[in-house]
Amino acid sequence: MVKIKLSKIFFLQKYILMSLDLAFYSGQIISFYGESGCGKTTLLNTIACRNDFLLKYYVNDQDILKMSDKDKKNYLFHHIGYVTQEPELLDDLTIRNHMKQISEIYQINMDTSKIINKLEIGKLLDKYPNQLSGGEKFRCALLLCIMKNTDIILLDEPTAALEDEQKKIVIELLEYLASKGKTIIISTHDDLMMKHSDVSYEIKNQEIICVKNSTNIEDGGPLKRSCQKNTKVVTDYMFKMEKHHPWYYGMLRGLSIFCIIFCALSLEFSNYAYEIDANNMKSTMSNELTVYKRLSYFDEYDLLGTNEPITHEEVDFLKNLEHVERVEWRLDTGLGTNLLSVSDENYLSEDNELADIRLFNESKQIIKDRTKDNIYACTYLHDENYDSFIEYQFNNEGIYLSKDLANSLTDDLSSLKGKYINFQMPIPEYDSYGFAWIYDENEQEVLIHVHAGSFEELTLPIAGVLKGADMGLYTTFGELMYIDRDVIEPLIEKHKKTESRTIYTMLPDSKVFYINELPENEKENVAHTVVETPWEPTGYTVIVDDIDHLDEVIQNIREAGLRVDSQFASYKSISESTKNLQKAVKMISKGMLVILLCIYLVIKYNNRIRERKINQYYMLQLNFTKNEIRKVKLKRYLENTIIAFMISFIIFMILIFLFDYIGIGFTVLNKKIVFTFICASVILEFIVPIIFERKMGPK
Repeated sequence: MVKIKLSKIFFLQKYILMSLDLAFYSGQIISFYGESGCGKTTLLNTIACRNDFLLKYYVNDQDILKMSDKDKKNYLFHHIGYVTQEPELLDDLTIRNHMKQISEIYQINMDTSKIINKLEIGKLLDKYPNQLSGGEKFRCALLLCIMKNTDIILLDEPTAALEDEQKKIVIELLEYLASKGKTIIISTHDDLMMKHSDVSYEIKNQEIICVKNSTNIEDGGPLKRSCQKNTKVVTDYMFKMEKHHPWYYGMLRGLSIFCIIFCALSLEFSNYAYEIDANNMKSTMSNELTVYKRLSYFDEYDLLGTNEPITHEEVDFLKNLEHVERVEWRLDTGLGTNLLSVSDENYLSEDNELADIRLFNESKQIIKDRTKDNIYACTYLHDENYDSFIEYQFNNEGIYLSKDLANSLTDDLSSLKGKYINFQMPIPEYDSYGFAWIYDENEQEVLIHVHAGSFEELTLPIAGVLKGADMGLYTTFGELMYIDRDVIEPLIEKHKKTESRTIYTMLPDSKVFYINELPENEKENVAHTVVETPWEPTGYTVIVDDIDHLDEVIQNIREAGLRVDSQFASYKSISESTKNLQKAVKMISKGMLVILLCIYLVIKYNNRIRERKINQYYMLQLNFTKNEIRKVKLKRYLENTIIAFMISFIIFMILIFLFDYIGIGFTVLNKKIVFTFICASVILEFIVPIIFERKMGPK
């Protein structure tokens, strides 16, 4: 037996029902009738615990109102089925899927074929609720309610949308259910329905009056139910709901996946912008520095050797610098330079004119010769990589010609393959002071340092032609040839001097000179005093471990008072431009990402109405608690997160493969990317829905 006591029901600023007591017994069909707005539906909602008008609610002397929310929901789940006047169904599930869900949640296996045939709804099972008429919806909802196998069935206007023949079928079905011990409580205007009721109440003037009671049934109380509510299957049916709108949910998931991928790409793309610029620099910029001493009258590295020699202490300093891999001396000189010492007997002779450079073929026959003037010879390190500077590679050993010098020898640069260059190579022996001078800004003579030595005739194969004039060395000169330092080093050793000397040249005949000792009577006739010390390099090649450390190494060298030339003299400005590019890419990427996220969030927010209807269905029709709904939703969001992560990650890997395949790959899989994918997936598919759920979730 079910006993309830109602408080006064106040609705829209007026009382619609006064306080009263009611009792319902198993096996009865109880009907309430009255005018519209008299409180019939409110009464059914009260019995279903959908409002707060109950003062007492006893089932077999058990006080339902004293139960916890969880126990109360559990009672309603097992004992009350309710079909409202507008049946509560899920818009995105077919009737057949509704039936399957009821069977799995209630863990029952009922043969419904007879009921389906009786209600004539066999053709409706694969339709969605919005494809059904009002009467069809009610008959399908009645089937679902019967499938729950509850003790009490509440029906609001069950015959209102039915034709006469269908009314008779429904009434027969209700009488059959009552005969099986069910308590059927209905609200109605239908005289036929009231005629077949066991107990009828009229609601009039805020009072409920019993006008019919044709039964005297001994109540056995509600049936005992022992099944557990199976909430685990709900997420499967939520995914089936999404399949009803594949384009909508596909677009929503696609946008989410695109945002996740774009988030990872934008994070990496800023690094890619840096890598592009860095790789461009690495492809054109050498990690080779030229270190020299600045002169008071000349601020650059002079290929004629006028810079001051670098001391051994300064060389040791360079070798001990962090990020410096290697320090090697270099020789840079002009082929047209008169390198002979003033003490050389050929110094002023007509034989001192050096031969022009000559281009030989494989048979050592002269193809072409040209003047040596304005041509400079520089050294390179054979075991360093200069590929980024080379346009034509003919051999691994020999001379590399600058583009200008090669063009002066032939119009077809590729024809230089297999050819040789013959020339007189200046070999320094002394560093000479006093032999040459310039005038400073005050018109005062300033003695300068030059090389003095001799020449060696060399014939070397052409190893290749450069893209420009640089080959590790940064220079503004145009016509250069680069010679392997391993070729020059033995010649330096051959002509090496160990002692210094002072040379005095006499007036009026400069051919007269004295070495170290000057007679007293000649002191007044001295034209030049030249001090020659054993040759020491004026320039050194410093190899840095990575171009990213160039700026640091250059700064340390300059702080020590030495000068540095690198391929990009404005390395710092280039590095700054790289950072600006990186910032610009980051800002653009973030802006685009914000726009995409806003679009996604707006669509997700607009989806809240559909989510609210889903929540209400499970709370009202299946009597889920708030916590049960939240757990179901959390499971759903977690599954969506995993799906979004996996799909976006697979697409990302495919993109990496495609980028690498077409040669524009800019990133590789690393922990940061994986972490970005995880975070973006969790935020978009788990945290955002939870926030929306709390804002509009179960009340």
